[in-house]
Amino acid sequence: MLDTSTLRGTVSATWPAGEGIVSLLWRCQPLMQACSLVVLLSACAGTTRQPLSGPTAAPVEACTRLFESVEDRVKTAGVARSFPHRISGFPYLRTTRTLASFRKDVATDAAVNAWLEHLAAADAAASRSELAQLDGIGNRELLLLAAETARRSGLTIGAETATTLDECRAVLVAQDSADVARIERLKKIILPDDDYSLVQRIGGLYPLTSLGVRAGVAQWHEEVRERYAGPARATAIAGERRRYGPAMPADAGDPVPIARDVLGIPRPEAAQLDALFRRHAPVWEIDTASAADIPGTPVWRDGDAGPGVDTAAAVVYRYTSITRFRGSPRLQLNYLAWFDERPASGPLDMLAGRLDGVIWRVTVDDAGVPLVYDSVHACGCYHLLFPVGDVALRSAAVQLPEPPLVPLTLEEPAIGTRVHLYLSAGAHYLEGVTHAVPDAGMTQYRFADREALYQTPVAGGGYRSLFREDGLIDGTQRGERWFLWPTGVRSPGAMRERGRRATAFIGRRHFDDAFLLDELFH
Repeated sequence: MLDTSTLRGTVSATWPAGEGIVSLLWRCQPLMQACSLVVLLSACAGTTRQPLSGPTAAPVEACTRLFESVEDRVKTAGVARSFPHRISGFPYLRTTRTLASFRKDVATDAAVNAWLEHLAAADAAASRSELAQLDGIGNRELLLLAAETARRSGLTIGAETATTLDECRAVLVAQDSADVARIERLKKIILPDDDYSLVQRIGGLYPLTSLGVRAGVAQWHEEVRERYAGPARATAIAGERRRYGPAMPADAGDPVPIARDVLGIPRPEAAQLDALFRRHAPVWEIDTASAADIPGTPVWRDGDAGPGVDTAAAVVYRYTSITRFRGSPRLQLNYLAWFDERPASGPLDMLAGRLDGVIWRVTVDDAGVPLVYDSVHACGCYHLLFPVGDVALRSAAVQLPEPPLVPLTLEEPAIGTRVHLYLSAGAHYLEGVTHAVPDAGMTQYRFADREALYQTPVAGGGYRSLFREDGLIDGTQRGERWFLWPTGVRSPGAMRERGRRATAFIGRRHFDDAFLLDELFH
């Protein structure tokens, strides 16, 4: 059986007697609130689990109903996250493409337990951000239901719905860990759908229209290679070059090996992870022609103004991901800079639009040494890869329908140096990458947790997620979508959430594909 202690969230406040809070809630809530509980309970009478008997029946059934009620509520409110991906029939677990890739590797009880722990943790984090976006009435209704679920199941009654969800998640995961049939079903359905629409490709006569797209991609690849053939600083400057760097010197200390769990997934300590982020934080050298070239914090503007960026302080968002390369899961450090817009270069600029995001990703080995760098815009566009040291492109990768774009190979960074990223004005293209010793003339940027994007400030007060339920960002659509929709990519050019970035117009490829680097490099 799975040790569920690691899955239970920290209880911020508890009530000494379960009956006390339930009675209090029933007395204090108006009649409409009480009726809402009845509706929620009855709506969840149908469940994907088979009826159980014995002492575990009540918690399992009640907890399943609670999760289904929460999922229904957040979807109705329009605050459901598209990443990590939900799993049909397992409302207390969520997945990523990398976590799904372990479905063929969990052959032992220990491996199954570790896998379930990762899936449960993914749901816990996503669920908390969704609950935070519900209005007061929705939260009170769910708190009432959570308290009733806890009372009936003998679980801890907490001051937040998330507390009961954590307890229930542990109950359900423990039940699944001992159910071979459930685990086998999970393995069959856990792989997320890709982010390409077959309907669009059929309707857009993809075999025919892709020929023109293929030619355009090849031309762009050639232009990028020519640009990288010269010095990074040789590109034309439209404004003035401004440098943004982290507030600390490059780390010259000896790295501590990164621990791994049963699945081999890197599990760095919090302090160790922070040190890695600081060690590999890039310097952004940005050609600045307007306020659209200053990195900052996304905000929602008044009315129909849509999303924008507050440039009062330079901010870079950071988050981790996991890929699989050279026979092992690898830690990836992601750095994301947001810009207010990609301004139009003329009246017919199909690539212009609100908000622009640029991601720099560092895939490291167990000692924290870079294996591969890569970059992509938040639309999934302009994916560039930079292998490090002896990592080389596979010959088969060159023959792919849309080959990867590898402008150059980098050496391992020397002690005291940082990666410098050269971005163009307006389009924010990554036009050069070098290692250099940072100078004193930089504007310092601060780190922010990417999870903060699910609580983006709204002009006039309040917060809302930066992302829609389908992963796109409202108001960031581009004119290019009218020409590139036959490729199957949803709204090409629009900014989107992590885990939803298709990076190839020809064939199928995602920025977060589990074996992306293995398929491209050796």
